[in-house]
Amino acid sequence: MFKTLSASRQYRNQRSVTKILEWSASRGHPAVDGLSAFDMDDFLSQYANRPATRFDMRSMWNMLFDTAIYARWIKESPLPKGKWKTPKPREVAVWTSEDVQRYADQAKRMRQPGLAALIVTMMEIGQRLGDMRTAQWGREFLGDRFVIRQSKTGKLVNIPVPQWLRDLLLSVRIDGSPFVFNDFDKQTGFTPYRLMTRFEEVRHALSQDGDKKLELRVLRHSCVCRLMEAGLSAAEIAGITGHLLARVHSILERYYPDRWGMAQRGMMRAHIAGGADPESFGQLKPLPIQDWLGDSARSQIYESPQYTERNVERLLAAKTGQHRSRATLAAIGPFMAGDHGIHDAA
Repeated sequence: MFKTLSASRQYRNQRSVTKILEWSASRGHPAVDGLSAFDMDDFLSQYANRPATRFDMRSMWNMLFDTAIYARWIKESPLPKGKWKTPKPREVAVWTSEDVQRYADQAKRMRQPGLAALIVTMMEIGQRLGDMRTAQWGREFLGDRFVIRQSKTGKLVNIPVPQWLRDLLLSVRIDGSPFVFNDFDKQTGFTPYRLMTRFEEVRHALSQDGDKKLELRVLRHSCVCRLMEAGLSAAEIAGITGHLLARVHSILERYYPDRWGMAQRGMMRAHIAGGADPESFGQLKPLPIQDWLGDSARSQIYESPQYTERNVERLLAAKTGQHRSRATLAAIGPFMAGDHGIHDAA
């Protein structure tokens, strides 16, 4: 079973298909068996300074050529052979409780208490930004808890919240708006654009040269780190945020900064649990914080799955966000249609 792709991923896939079809139309829809490596360089050169978009476009071309090979329209892909590197993952800064307080205070000074409440709440319960932006009274927020059907996975989370957070959310409620978090300039819920604009204004007011660049979406992962620091187990964290257990571990591996401190506290707890005097553990020299895995310094190598007679339609369906191959093939039909000169001998 393939997981449902996020709306963002489906949009990017559809955008890639649209751009390829537009490029093909501008050249009179050349036959797929007439495309060359020069044509691919010509197309991809449009995205030379946008590595992530170039990666998406090349992925879609790979899918199209793999399908054409499977259908025996072409014998080989004109894209260069071998492995190719994904763009390096962007460095992201994890929010601390102090960061949340600074940004919330600044948002309130800029007459955006709804944004302040959103920042605080996301750090507390770690939900996706899109789900929180559209949360409504009596639907996702029931007065004492958030009950959210997560948009990406469909997983239902039920999160009781403390009284202080209930009071905070009630204090920023706007009469006539169903939304929990509102743009106080418009007196209604945030659109994606307005939310990013309001946040950029707050960040610009606080940022100085050399400061880490905080992003709203990273509050979800920052919450995982905060809950770990508070002593919650991975299962308890997953219950709150809705992550899979394996995902909780991968987030902590990448973002949690104080692994040495966790090891120290863990060994101390194990020492005391055995009945030993805490003082008998001995003195410890402080060690600098470091990233054990060095993920940020590594580049990832992507190898596309091989299409076979059994999986071609399912892979295409999953990668383009469609779970019925008929819908997937309809999307790429204008490009693939026609006599391409290579036919099945059968």
